[in-house]
Amino acid sequence: PVAITRLRDISSSLHLTLHSCQSSRTTRKAHDVTARRRAAAKATEAADTTRQVIHSFPSQTFHSTQVQPSSQLLPLDVAPRRLATSHFDNDYREQVLLRDGTHATLRFVRPSDHDLWVDGFSRLSVQSRYNRFCAAKKRLTEKEIQYFTNVDQNNHFAIVAVSNNEDGNEIGLGVARFIRSKDDPRRAEPAITVTDDAQSQGLGTLLARRLAMAAKERGIESFDSSVLGSNTKVIHLIKEVAPTSMFRRYGPDTVVSTKLFEDDKAKLMSAA
Repeated sequence: PVAITRLRDISSSLHLTLHSCQSSRTTRKAHDVTARRRAAAKATEAADTTRQVIHSFPSQTFHSTQVQPSSQLLPLDVAPRRLATSHFDNDYREQVLLRDGTHATLRFVRPSDHDLWVDGFSRLSVQSRYNRFCAAKKRLTEKEIQYFTNVDQNNHFAIVAVSNNEDGNEIGLGVARFIRSKDDPRRAEPAITVTDDAQSQGLGTLLARRLAMAAKERGIESFDSSVLGSNTKVIHLIKEVAPTSMFRRYGPDTVVSTKLFEDDKAKLMSAA
């Protein structure tokens, strides 16, 4: 009887040990499955992020010799919230070919662009000046020129499109800028101006797209602007490039809000 009792105790002990081992194996298997699922999810997320970055910044977009077709341009509403690399830095220069065959260069605005601003403003029509400044304006003051050309390229960002005349001197064709909101650093006010002799050549659309791309690099999530309701060219440009924009009319002004980080539902539009 004593031997039988000991055997029963040993058997019970072995049973408990085996049960404990089985429980441990089951637990380890569950942990392994969970770990594999998490690893797979991270790999998928990383792959999606990589595809998104590649889609947002195709290499053909930069340092190109001509305006790219719509299939290679960045839709305004597609981009990660923050990009690790910067394409719009002090070395940024982009060669483009406008519809009329004009060769132009996109680059950062510099403090030395003073004379470029004076000449460019003189080539704006009365209506173009009114559309840009919402008032009749005969000339730019020195203070305004300094403000427009001395920018930090972060909170106040600006790029200019230039071509060269017969003497090899630069001529301003257009400028795009945004100024970050002091109340909300994720929002900014954009502004685009194209000289009358360079309008209807695809430059305004191109500048709008580049401005949005640079804004995304700097953590901007939305553009907010006020446009004259009579400025149909700019309103049409916004609807073309960013069809998901919200428009609200307040008297003679139209307030436009454009989110830069929506799902990939925006229609790709040609910059030419």
